Amino acid sequence: MPRKSYREFEYEDLKQFRKKLINKRGSALQRQFLNAARNSADFVNFIERNVLTTGDNEFQLHSPMTEREFIGSPPSTEEKLYDSWRGLTPNIACRSTFWTRVTLDQIRNNRIYSSFLAAEENAGGGLRRIDHLLQDTKKDVTQQVDSCVRTILRRLGGLPEVRGNRSVYVDCTFGRAWWRGCLVSEVVKDDIDLKEDVWNVLQSSKTFWERLVSFVVSRNSTFGSTEIRKSLILSLAELSKKKQREVSLKATELEKVCRVIGSIQASRELSILPDEELRSIMREVVESNILPDSQ
Repeated sequence: MPRKSYREFEYEDLKQFRKKLINKRGSALQRQFLNAARNSADFVNFIERNVLTTGDNEFQLHSPMTEREFIGSPPSTEEKLYDSWRGLTPNIACRSTFWTRVTLDQIRNNRIYSSFLAAEENAGGGLRRIDHLLQDTKKDVTQQVDSCVRTILRRLGGLPEVRGNRSVYVDCTFGRAWWRGCLVSEVVKDDIDLKEDVWNVLQSSKTFWERLVSFVVSRNSTFGSTEIRKSLILSLAELSKKKQREVSLKATELEKVCRVIGSIQASRELSILPDEELRSIMREVVESNILPDSQ
């Protein structure tokens, strides 16, 4: 059976395109890019003129998204996105070239608008932000123009030239949703009652998610283990449920937990322990290092 070839942008083309865009703050090219982002058709044409696409299998959303859903997708939205694209494999889902093409295809097919990419959380919409920057002639907005361009690129498919490949997992709306859904699916296979709590943990904050991803998605020798990864996330979810509220998890607390787990792993192989013994160790580490003042 022939292997599926998903639509994605050619790696070197996309890399050079992004590098040129962020090379000079407030440049004419950045302003042209922002002007194109005002209109979805113009935006698609702008990128497709500069970056070559390979492959022929396209992923689509079943229904349009609002700007609010796109920039701050709730668990229910992210779950639907993951379910729609469940057939993806991690080696495809880690690629900025793939998610950039996917996002652009949603714009091309009017599932989202290009201006959504520029929107700021708890602020005005993306189109308003772009228009303000392009029309403001009274002051130097060089830094703000550059910041807006980078926001668009991060949401579009990640900006690995600046933030490394974690940008795909953290900054790209669709890539982030897929990876969170993938982890939820892996973790709640046998603990379906904790599904909502697991989603809450993974969406605690951008910083917390970014730190968690750096541990569990990377090839880290400890958290590369499915068993250890699952036990850690389940223990975090159980703590949230135990408190009967959404626990505000901190990245610094997670780092401490992971350091302790790494120290234990150095003296014994955690991944081969029986499930209940491993879960017991994880619960103890998590509950003794997160929110100790509320124990």
